[in-house]
Amino acid sequence: MSAGVLLPLDHAVPAGLIVNELVTNSLKYAFDDAGGIIRVAFTTEPDRGLAYLVVEDNGRGMRQPRKGGLGLTLVTAFTQQLGGKADREEAEKGTRTNVCFPLPT
Repeated sequence: MSAGVLLPLDHAVPAGLIVNELVTNSLKYAFDDAGGIIRVAFTTEPDRGLAYLVVEDNGRGMRQPRKGGLGLTLVTAFTQQLGGKADREEAEKGTRTNVCFPLPT
């Protein structure tokens, strides 16, 4: 996996907005007054031409997304803009969202 990669603006902006939405959701919904931990990771596999963005928290965990929730709708739209795929999964404690998208050539 590569530690240094340059993303062009048309990839960096949607990737940054995905992080913003997911971190905002964690801050709003995952924790009580005691707080918690939010982890953001970005890795690449240049040989496969893929980038991975993971945002996870150790909060309450996500139940069924509420209908009409703008944040997750935006995450889906930005992921599609990148030509990628987002998967949400329960973490050991909390919620993890994995976004995979092709690296620009």
